[in-house]
Amino acid sequence: MITVNSGEILDYYNGPLAFEAADEAGNLYIASAIPPQDGLARFVVTAARPERLRELRERWPDPRTLLPEAPDGARYITSTNSDPGE
Repeated sequence: MITVNSGEILDYYNGPLAFEAADEAGNLYIASAIPPQDGLARFVVTAARPERLRELRERWPDPRTLLPEAPDGARYITSTNSDPGE
């Protein structure tokens, strides 16, 4: 199990739609909202290269474009009962 801590919110509309995250080892991730389940907010989380995060901040592409580019190809689903921005 990977635990990620939320960072900068990249897209917000009635709640976070995409945000940066990092794990305890300092690996970077992008989380993108998917439909909630059982009252919990859910996000697809994938690893992200630092240069793509920098590009995201500078030129603001759609954060979902980062998902297919996961360095290891792995994607995870996480859920939370609170706003990741808090």
